[in-house]
Amino acid sequence: MLRRNFLKSTPLVATGVLASTTVDAAKKSKKKSNWQEKYSAIKNADVIVVGAGPAGVPAAISAARNGSKVILLEEDALPGGAPVDMFVSFPCGGPQNIGIFSEIKKKAKEQFDISGGKIHALWFFPSTWAFVLSEMIASEKNITFISGAPVCNVLKKGKRIAGVEYRNGEDKLCLARGKVVIDCTGNGILSELAGAETMFGRDVKTKFNEEYAIDKPDGKVQPCTMMAVVQRFKKVENCQIEKLLKNDFFKKRLVAHSGIGFAKNIDDETLKNVDQYLMWVGARPCDTRDNNALAAAQQKIINEFAPQIIKDLWKEGFTLHIAPKIGVRECRRVVGDKVITMMDIMSEKFPEDVISWGKYRIDTWGRKLPKEIAHKSLTFGIPFGATVVKDIDNLMMAGKHISGSSIAMSAYRVQPIVACMGEAVGLAASMASQKGVNPREINVKELQQNLVKRGILPKQYA
Repeated sequence: MLRRNFLKSTPLVATGVLASTTVDAAKKSKKKSNWQEKYSAIKNADVIVVGAGPAGVPAAISAARNGSKVILLEEDALPGGAPVDMFVSFPCGGPQNIGIFSEIKKKAKEQFDISGGKIHALWFFPSTWAFVLSEMIASEKNITFISGAPVCNVLKKGKRIAGVEYRNGEDKLCLARGKVVIDCTGNGILSELAGAETMFGRDVKTKFNEEYAIDKPDGKVQPCTMMAVVQRFKKVENCQIEKLLKNDFFKKRLVAHSGIGFAKNIDDETLKNVDQYLMWVGARPCDTRDNNALAAAQQKIINEFAPQIIKDLWKEGFTLHIAPKIGVRECRRVVGDKVITMMDIMSEKFPEDVISWGKYRIDTWGRKLPKEIAHKSLTFGIPFGATVVKDIDNLMMAGKHISGSSIAMSAYRVQPIVACMGEAVGLAASMASQKGVNPREINVKELQQNLVKRGILPKQYA
């Protein structure tokens, strides 16, 4: 009897289990469907780097080589940033012979040197940077590189970034999730989307007590410059290119073939035999946070200068390749745990929490400084605290938009310096993700010791 009752009840039980399972599966299926409806793709990693430019690529490679899985997001189709799409392919400042930047430069010189001699190459064709960086990214198995992926939103959970939303080639929404996020955009837009405090424009004296700051806020940033490559496309009889390049317009705007310097300082015979030049066509101020304003500034330069330049160059058998984007020197600056000031740069002292360093000068376009200040070569340190975004637990940054005053930024905004910075920040982010802590909780001394091993910091920090 009990057995018969059991057998009779079994199908009912089984049916009940099946019904329950079916309902649960339907719920899960519906939940999954809703999730997939929102995102075309969901990617997970230890570290997310946004921006594959001079800071972002070293940051991604650095984290990957330390064993972390990295997602590298880039809004453009190609990696490179400023040297590729703005033609800022003349790396100023230093250090240029340490770390990942030295690897980049070495590869560029070995394969794409256009110096024409034994001199040191100073600039390369913009495509060179794209070729070299693409090769280096592809060689790192821990990096997932997603290009054509503009970031459009940041998801937060409390003080942490839970995910970074971006658009794919079909304009569909995608999501990248990681333990630590690094803003290498150069304009700080990711940090702003995450709710970080930002600064824009020249600082007043009372803000950081800088002697050469302005008295009243004016909302201005350094002007943008349109770059171009001047290149010979045919031989012309009685070519007078050397005379053209030494007229008042050209002589201060154009660098001769890589390594020689500005045309105004070069003898005529050398100029006659140069086939390519890098040119600063013109500069315009604008609100660099606004892409439409940037495009309008570039169009104004093209309309004002390009017709005559092209006409004059064409007669001599040369043409002008203009950069797809205007070169941006300054945009937002994101507030971090520390703020670098002009006094920090001028002191030439490395802070206690130094993680990288630079060698350049206070280079503030659009602002007059005494010659003894503007022309002085300075060696300075970048503090860890200036790369950690204030009030956000897992967001770091590397690039000209790190936490600093407008004047200080003018000294560390150049490519070798932000590359060195990016390498250090990438390592810090990797360490934090592996230890399961927020970046500001890592042992900075341990980070410094690892950076000594990589040749980024001097041995005194070992």
